Amino acid sequence: MSITRFILGSALLVPLTLACVACGGSENTEPTGDATAQGSISGGTAPAGSKVLVAWSVSSGSPDYIYKFGEGTAKGGQFIVGKLDEPPAEAINSYGLGIGFLVLVNGNVSIPDGKFDEDALGEPFGMSARHAIIWRAETAQDGRTWGTDFPAGYSCGVCVPAPDGETFDSYAPVDCSKMVIDMSSERDVCNWT
Repeated sequence: MSITRFILGSALLVPLTLACVACGGSENTEPTGDATAQGSISGGTAPAGSKVLVAWSVSSGSPDYIYKFGEGTAKGGQFIVGKLDEPPAEAINSYGLGIGFLVLVNGNVSIPDGKFDEDALGEPFGMSARHAIIWRAETAQDGRTWGTDFPAGYSCGVCVPAPDGETFDSYAPVDCSKMVIDMSSERDVCNWT
């Protein structure tokens, strides 16, 4: 599955092979300390020298695109994305919500902040199929009811499957220390758009 299809949510869902680690909300959904997000790596361990990129899915215009803003480190079964400044406007959907997926890549991958082509990633080791960093602008006007569940600024979300008869999944707040990057070959991708 291409990273573009994964991040922009246009791929078909593949079978779920891992249980959702943090499927409920938490009172502590905002980042704390010097980390925007941190958590575990499932389905393997981070190869030596790998790193985490934050890839923002922008689907409110045409064509959809991916915007890189933010990086983190990974070691063994853990990762951390340091404190991020407010994301650039180009990383945010026009209605005020930003959805940032975590991508575990080789440490030699160098992508500057901005729009990028998926080929620049090489072969990613893993991605956050069920979790995302959420940015909500103070003036966000998202027609999705779940967008209002998040406070202004950074927080984190876990995918909530679409109810029967509906197409799109949604996100619910989750503790930012419980994010998961999935290294398995089969991922149940959150189809939020």
